[in-house]
Amino acid sequence: EGLSGLQGHLAGALVIQDNPALTSLNGLESITRFYFNNDGNALVISSNAALASLEGLSGLQGELPGALVIQDNPALTSFNGLESITRLERNADGNALVIKDNPALTSFNGLESI
Repeated sequence: EGLSGLQGHLAGALVIQDNPALTSLNGLESITRFYFNNDGNALVISSNAALASLEGLSGLQGELPGALVIQDNPALTSFNGLESITRLERNADGNALVIKDNPALTSFNGLESI
């Protein structure tokens, strides 16, 4: 249950932020596309202290219509789950991809298709 009812296209950006106990994104596998927010970001994953995996986003396909921002997730170990994203667009700051302060990340595996 939980978020597993979300599926297909979302009408706005997907922002997962400030969830200190969140460990996974399981339940979001049926989301295939979303749009962007006022800052031009399509997907923001930020400040989730226990989040170790993005595999719940494995349903995403093709182009994100905004930037991908992944920051301040100290337990995140990989980008697995994002393999089917093929293109990003720039946000209001001119960035298409922002990855910072994720100290457990050891590679960019999972982002090869971008």
